Amino acid sequence: MVERREAEGDCVHEEVECAFCQGPIRKLDIEVHYKECPKLSSDCRHCSKSFPNPELADHKLICPEEVIDCAASHFGCSYSSRRSELDEHLSHCHFVALTPILQLHTERIETLELENKAIRQKLDLLVPPRPLPTQISGTNSSTTNDYNSAGRDMTSEMQDYTYHLYSEYEQLRSDVERLNAQIRELDVKQDMARFNEGLRYNDEMAGVRAAINGLRMQLHWLVASRRETGTGGAGSAAGPRSIGGSSVGGDGRRMSDSARQVVKL
Repeated sequence: MVERREAEGDCVHEEVECAFCQGPIRKLDIEVHYKECPKLSSDCRHCSKSFPNPELADHKLICPEEVIDCAASHFGCSYSSRRSELDEHLSHCHFVALTPILQLHTERIETLELENKAIRQKLDLLVPPRPLPTQISGTNSSTTNDYNSAGRDMTSEMQDYTYHLYSEYEQLRSDVERLNAQIRELDVKQDMARFNEGLRYNDEMAGVRAAINGLRMQLHWLVASRRETGTGGAGSAAGPRSIGGSSVGGDGRRMSDSARQVVKL
């Protein structure tokens, strides 16, 4: 709704036709439309070339005649030149070469600031902030003395509290160091125990190997003696063969075969 005296005037929401693109537009938006109208052109203030209004903003981002600062200006480089001449400077700028390192230091500083802020908040929780002295005008000497004594008492309490926290911190640190020393001592003892146990196992294995070698030598001697006994018996019975002789030879061969199997095992 509008006032009666304004009802006969032109309405700013009335649609009119653009004189350049013949598109409908409200009177209220006509000034904004002229800046974006595709049929209107404007000159770039850097290179003085004419571009359609919708393309002018994109051209300003790449205009070779625009004077811009160095890419490392936020790190301290004060050089500025036309965009077309800036590449030559960037190839020799020391700030650009140090940009990765400077960026890394900037990130570390930001991280340290956040950590410092968190530590300050924790410290404020542990140690209340010291109150500022209140300036009071027109007070007598007795009131001033009371404030001074109260300030000294509060300072003494803060010192005692800080000393108590520091004592607890030192005690905790000594406990941690003592536990670390005990852990290192236990590690050394366990290593020595494992080393001694390994030596004992090696000695036992050496004894077992010696016993096995002795048994192997005895088996070899037993098999050799059996073979000599079997060979002598066969030579003495070289005459007429009998059933008993064949049975003795069969028993000798069976014993020899069993001895070979034992030797293989």
